[in-house]
Amino acid sequence: MLGHGLSPSSRCEHCEGGLDSGHRLLGAGDVVTAEGARSDYVFPLIEGFLKEEIHLPDGRKQLVRLLAPGEIAGFEALSTSTYQTTTSALCSARVCVVPTTELIDRAPAQADAIRQALIEQIGVLKTSLVRLGAMSAEERVRDTIARFLQGAGKDEWVHLPLSRDELAELLGLSVGTISRALQKMAKEGSIAVSGRRVKATTLD
Repeated sequence: MLGHGLSPSSRCEHCEGGLDSGHRLLGAGDVVTAEGARSDYVFPLIEGFLKEEIHLPDGRKQLVRLLAPGEIAGFEALSTSTYQTTTSALCSARVCVVPTTELIDRAPAQADAIRQALIEQIGVLKTSLVRLGAMSAEERVRDTIARFLQGAGKDEWVHLPLSRDELAELLGLSVGTISRALQKMAKEGSIAVSGRRVKATTLD
């Protein structure tokens, strides 16, 4: 449940009941928002995981954040005319497609709720960027695994949406670093790993 009474299910019901929008199914790699493109929609994430990136002047991409169900992609559409990041699906995913004009004109209460969620997410994003810059490689892996396990119960197996190669690329680390970090976490007993499946045991 996201703050201010804004949950994925309530967003879906609201959009289907009164707005000219619907759901969009995504495959791995599908782009939801493109940096610099016109921002006409916000995309509450219903299922799956997304990643937000920015393009650096030297041509590289910088990961900004991972999005889990209940979070909103493209929220800058409520305040700017273009998207500030490129958002794409890490795996099969489903988003609600909400036109900002429809939202503001016909659903002001929902628009206010999303604006409040926007304020919350900006705060979380700032904190995440600071934390990411201060993290060691192992801490970045641990933080990302915890993100994927969010909402799963203890000892509940979760299929990771990324291979170790993809996880290494996403975090800017080597595959060896990823493998060593996972092995250390498993040895500690904080997680159990089986191929691309992982479950929390004592992970915070």
